[in-house]
Amino acid sequence: MSLQIVSIDSSKYNIEQLVFEKHLHNEYYVDCIERAQDGLKLLKNEANFNEFKKSVLEKKEKPNFYETDNLGLSCIRYLAHSYFKNEILPEEWRKLINEK
Repeated sequence: MSLQIVSIDSSKYNIEQLVFEKHLHNEYYVDCIERAQDGLKLLKNEANFNEFKKSVLEKKEKPNFYETDNLGLSCIRYLAHSYFKNEILPEEWRKLINEK
């Protein structure tokens, strides 16, 4: 099994501008985090969620610097995500996961 995470290549696109313009279905790519090495184990057999969470948190991505954040208006970017039905990007939700 794998966890599929929708992301956008920030070196290829100006994410901040695109978020305010349209739905990003053509710009997305799917990043997979494998849960089982051999692909035969079921999710319920992998009891150690903390190890899985650690692997998700350790994935490093190039941080994006948004002008809306510098202006204190990050909430507007989230409204644009909602309006155009775009996914919240991993760089934004990963920092909200508690490491405990």
